[in-house]
Amino acid sequence: MKTKLFLLGLILVLAALLAAPVMADANTTGNTDVTGQVTSATISITPPSAVNLGPFVMGDRTGSSLTPGTVTVIAGTAGFPVAGIAYVVSTKDSNAGAGKGFMMNGTTQLSTTNKFMISPDGTTYYPADTGFSYQGSATDAKAMNLPFYAKQTIDGTETIGTYGIKITFTASLP
Repeated sequence: MKTKLFLLGLILVLAALLAAPVMADANTTGNTDVTGQVTSATISITPPSAVNLGPFVMGDRTGSSLTPGTVTVIAGTAGFPVAGIAYVVSTKDSNAGAGKGFMMNGTTQLSTTNKFMISPDGTTYYPADTGFSYQGSATDAKAMNLPFYAKQTIDGTETIGTYGIKITFTASLP
């Protein structure tokens, strides 16, 4: 009987040893997939609100106005902007026909072209018919407030009336 008990105990000990978990090797490895998405920078532009140069009185010679607009430059995706993204803002008269570059009242145009500029520190006005481009860099990846300046010279022979011009703003990434 002692032998049977000894054999039964031995079988139970062996069964317990086989059922116990095997110790893990200290040098195990595992894999993880890491993914990411490359996106291009995005740009949007909010042109200045309507610019009113006010009434021109014969002899005033020049009317001018400053109206800020906003250029928004964001690189990457929302929440992950990147600073230092270059951008270009171009402006020009949207009229392609007769009177291009001139403030118009119906078919009557002023005698000199409208001039404008967009720049935080510029001093040179450009004719509306040829337009111009401003190159900048989004230094902090936030909205950039670029002032827009419009200027019109009046001589003493202009026809009385209300004149206007539509300027097209284009923002792009080089």
